[in-house]
Amino acid sequence: MSTRSSAILLLVLLFLPLDARAQLADGNSTDRECTKCSDLCSLVDQYWQKERVIEIWKKYAASTPQLQRTPVPPEVTNLGQFYEFLYEQELPKTWAARQLPCESVPEWMQEPPKPPLLRPGGDGTGLETKGFEQSCEIVYRGKKLEGDTEKEWRKTHACKGSAQAELEHERVHQKICQNTFAQYPDTAVQRLTSFRNIAESELQAWKKHRDLLREEIQKLARNCGWEPTDRQRADPDSVPTETQTKKMEERGWKAFNVLSSTPP
Repeated sequence: MSTRSSAILLLVLLFLPLDARAQLADGNSTDRECTKCSDLCSLVDQYWQKERVIEIWKKYAASTPQLQRTPVPPEVTNLGQFYEFLYEQELPKTWAARQLPCESVPEWMQEPPKPPLLRPGGDGTGLETKGFEQSCEIVYRGKKLEGDTEKEWRKTHACKGSAQAELEHERVHQKICQNTFAQYPDTAVQRLTSFRNIAESELQAWKKHRDLLREEIQKLARNCGWEPTDRQRADPDSVPTETQTKKMEERGWKAFNVLSSTPP
């Protein structure tokens, strides 16, 4: 194989954004670590969405001091109205700010976030936790996350780190659910369904999700052309901005175009 062809193959495999279905065609894809630069756009995209959503949940969460907590609108008086308010009014504002519609992002991640088990039949596309039931089960498309169901869910992720971050998100909800039923068996549902406690559970889950994504991004970014600013270098928690990620992809495409147009 010529040097030019080898270089093109290297860019395709390690840098350029690949279609999710192409990545998932690999039989080992559900266990593949997030080591390709083509994983980076999706991970960064997810990370900044988590950051924005965290700010929404923080406004209503129990851990936010009462004087700083945003009051729920007076017309919101029950659980259904609360979810409708958050998922149809508040959270879509964060989704509108999304800057990285990466081709490699699984389809369900491209949709606005949904509340757990809000719609009947468990027809959500991501993981959900039965957070108001004593089972506290984590389910996928209405089925307990185990065996073939778990394998099917893992296929929606391009790499293992992305899947694990989502799973750990749900395990936060599950742990809060289990602890509440253990400590307050008679009033668990009432406690779990209070607006501020719902927001607190979401806040903690989204923080965990974000932190795990950050770990995956930091493993990849420096090897994928990230040029951090001085401020980012000084911050151990920094990750590429969406603008920086766009520029990395643009450089990758330019390099590919130059190599592919150069005679052998």
